[in-house]
This record gives sequence, structure tokens and C-alpha cells, in this order.
Amino acid sequence: MLVNSGKRVMPDEDSSANKGGLILGNNRCCSSTEENNLKLGSHHKANHNPPPCSSDRKAVNRGTLGFILHDTPVDNHAHHRIAQHHCNYDTWACLPACLHKQTCLDGAKLTLRSSDFTCHAGYDTVIQRLRDGRQMCKDMEELLKMRAVAEEKYGKELVTIARKAGGQTEISTLRASFEQLKTQIENIGNFHIQLSDLLKEEVKNIETFRERQKEQRKKFESIMEKVQKKKVTLYKKTMESKKTYEVKCREAYEAESVEQTNIPAKNAEKVRHRVKQCRQAATEAEKVYLTNIDQLETVRQDWEQTHKSTCEVFQQLEGDRINMLRCALWDHCNHFSMQCVKDDELYEAVRTLLELCDITTDNNCFIEMKKTGSKPPDPIVFESCYSAGMERNSNGQAFFPQGDMSRRSSESLLRRSVSLSTESPTASRPNLVSVTESETSDNGYAPLPLLPTAPEDEQFYVVLYEYIAQEQDELSVSRGDIVQVLVKEEDGWWTVERNGYSGLVPGNYLDKI
Repeated sequence: MLVNSGKRVMPDEDSSANKGGLILGNNRCCSSTEENNLKLGSHHKANHNPPPCSSDRKAVNRGTLGFILHDTPVDNHAHHRIAQHHCNYDTWACLPACLHKQTCLDGAKLTLRSSDFTCHAGYDTVIQRLRDGRQMCKDMEELLKMRAVAEEKYGKELVTIARKAGGQTEISTLRASFEQLKTQIENIGNFHIQLSDLLKEEVKNIETFRERQKEQRKKFESIMEKVQKKKVTLYKKTMESKKTYEVKCREAYEAESVEQTNIPAKNAEKVRHRVKQCRQAATEAEKVYLTNIDQLETVRQDWEQTHKSTCEVFQQLEGDRINMLRCALWDHCNHFSMQCVKDDELYEAVRTLLELCDITTDNNCFIEMKKTGSKPPDPIVFESCYSAGMERNSNGQAFFPQGDMSRRSSESLLRRSVSLSTESPTASRPNLVSVTESETSDNGYAPLPLLPTAPEDEQFYVVLYEYIAQEQDELSVSRGDIVQVLVKEEDGWWTVERNGYSGLVPGNYLDKI
């Protein structure tokens, strides 16, 4: 029998871990003020505890993350900027906006950066990771659903087996053990059905958690889409103004070049006027270009902060998801460990009762319930025939063929009625009627006396077969009864007494003690 409870406790998390479990409601993204700040691009740190981390990362510095969030080309000072910051590479905000093209190496840590200002491959990678996590939640739900169906089916089958099992023909201690086994099998089946209900409840909890995370993810995706769209739109506008500026500058340069050449006096005024117009157009284009650059930088900074904050929120969501699934798997294992312990406890109850099962006790119980007597029947002995008309049955007992057990002649009935009316159980033996020599038959044997003969002393017989009286002068007897024979009739019917009652019974149903 198992001695432990079957339940293991989750190991203690690091002091920097999230102690609140699934704290989706405590994410900083749930605050309307912080959401507005996020929309405005204001930089703010996460005020929640980080998700659980392994023991070899207890002292990770979250640091400043901005330098790897730029999508601008890597300049000559990139290595200096990297050396000035201490980035936590375990933070999702370290994922660049684009994961290809140029690379920047800091020791053994590699950060990929892109010169494409409008590339959002890094953000798309984060979103894909969240979607993969959502799919993992669905897979976990499906696993628990299938396991719940299996547990419910198994439990119901056990209950059906326990109720349909027989064992009614068994007796005593072995039957008690068998009944205990059926009871415990039914209990185990009910426990498995309860376990199925627990698994279904866990499925609902995971589904609720998944939908809650989906709502939060959609909210921040909407914010990021607006910022990215604004950045891309302004970037295109800036590039157009840059092209316009370059064209105007080229036109102004060409006009100035023409002015410096030897031109006729009649065209000089016209050339100077053109140079002036080109310079003014170039100046205006430069102002527009600078204005767009400033606006784009503002939008870029807003996007950068929003991107970083959103990634931190997504990282927290992912940490909560991992923690939730880990706890769900842990609880799943604990449930089945506890089920094994319960099963063993119930089977131990059966084993305890089986220890009381005794062979001698069961055999004695059977003997007491089904015994047929205290001693075996007496052997069959030889009986002499005093009459030629007497025959023997298969048991060796004498009887008269002409005597009918159920229907007797009126003469024998009359003779018995006379003898019963003139004699009592305590009366003296009746005198035998003598037979004269002249009445001797031709074969030399005297015929049977016409009157019944009485035993010389009290004769006790045991009843060999049960007989039920069919007429008023007969006596019902059961097998094994002890009776006293009063009169032996010549037709095979004897007058006997039992418990103060007397009557006729078949003589061949009796055996002398």
C-alpha cells in the first residue's frame, strides 16, 4: 500500500517570480491611464513582477532596451552605444523590429537589426509566438477533454461491472470478501467519474484564460497597428518630400551653373530670375523635408516606446500562459497520483477482509446449512419370508403384491377398523387365531392368519421414506422419524404411533432400529 499522499507540490519560485499566479487582471496594460500613455508613446517601466525564471537567471538586469529597437541603419557608433547599455536579453523587447539584414555583435550575444524603416518582422514574430501559445492552450484543452471522456467511460464501466457481478451462490467469509470487492470496484468507478468532472472543470478554466488573453492581446495589437500605420504613412510622405527637395536642389544647382557661364546680356535677367525661383523652391522643399523629418522622428520615438511597452506586456502574457499550463500539467499529474492512492486504499480494504477468509469456517458453514443427518443409514439386512405370497422389492424389503398402498380392499379396511376400535397403543397383544390341520393348504404351508399379529414387545422403527397420509386412518411421517409399531397388518400396512398420534403407514417404508 502506498504511504504517500500521491500529490507533489510545485517547487518554490524565485523571489523575483510572479507570486500571484495568473494575474492577468494585474497587468499594467489594464489601466486606462497607462493605456493612454502607451498611445502617446510615453516611456514607462512595467510595475508587475516578472514571470518565473530559472535559478541561473536570478540577477538579470532588465536595463535600457531602446538601443536595439531602432530600425535605422547601424552607424559607426553602434558598438559604442551597445557598450553603454546593459540589456536583458531575456526580455521580449530585445526583439528588433526586423530580424534580417545587418547584424550587431556584442560579445556572445547577437542582435539583428534592419535598415528597412518600415519592416515589422520582429513584432510579427512576437505576435506569431502568442498565437502559437494560444494554439497550445487549445491542444491542452483537447487533451484534457479526451482524458475526461476516457475517465468517465472507464468509471461507468467499473460501476456496471460491479453491479452485474454475481457471486450469490457463495457463502460465509469468501462471499463477504467478494461482496467487498464489488463494493470497492464501484467506489473506484465513482472516483474516476469525479476525476472526469475535475478535468472538465480544468478545461473550462483554460478556455476562460485563453479568451481573456486574446482580448488583452487584441487591445494592444490595435494600438500597435495604429502606430505602425502612422509611422509608415509619414515615412512615405517624408521620402516624397526628400525626393522633391533633391529635385529642387538639383534645379537650383543647374540654374546657378548656367548663371556663371557667359550668357548674352539680354538673357541675363531671365537667368537670374530663374535662379532666384529655383533657390526659393529648394528652400521651401527643404523646410517641408525638415518638417517631415521632425514629425517622423516624433512618430518613430512614439512607435519605439509603444513597441517596447507592448512587447513587455506580451512577454508578461506569455509568462502567465506558461505558468498556467505548467500548473495545469502539474495538477493533472497530481490528480492521477491521488487516484492511484485512492485505488490502493480501496483495494487494501478488500485485502483486509480476505485475510479473514477461512477455509474451515466456510466448510463448517456449508455443513450446518446443508446437513442431512447425524449418521449414515443402516445396512440392508436379510429378512425371512414366512409366506409364499410375499415378495421383495429392490431394497430387499418384503411386501405383498396384492396389497395396494393407496387403494385397499374393503375387507382389509374393515379388519383394520375393527382392530383399531378394540385395541389401544397400550393394550395387550391380540391372540392369534389357531389354524386347524384341516385348513392346511395343499403345499403343506398354513395360510396367513386372518387377524393381525402384534409384536411380542415394543418395536421401534425408523422411517426410511417420507409418506403423506391420503386417508383419515393414515399417519404422515417424515424421513428419519422414530415410530413405534403397534400392529402389523397382513396387507403390508402397519399401525404405528408417533408423538401420541397413531395411524397406518406402509410397512416397507420402515426399518427396525
